[in-house]
Amino acid sequence: MINHILRHVETMARAVAEGASKVDGAEVVVKRVPETMPPQLFEKAGGKTQTAPVATPQELADYDAIIF
Repeated sequence: MINHILRHVETMARAVAEGASKVDGAEVVVKRVPETMPPQLFEKAGGKTQTAPVATPQELADYDAIIF
């Protein structure tokens, strides 16, 4: 789970996911929490568009582990 206005945190999360996916039987996904900052403020703050899909609270119970 990631939440950061700059893309470097997503890049780091994807590197962690790549390592975790090497464990036999592991199914790894990278998701993010929804952005709460108004779009105009996000852009003004230098926010970058995140490519990770947004996680919903309902799906969190389906995971065995969450790295936040």
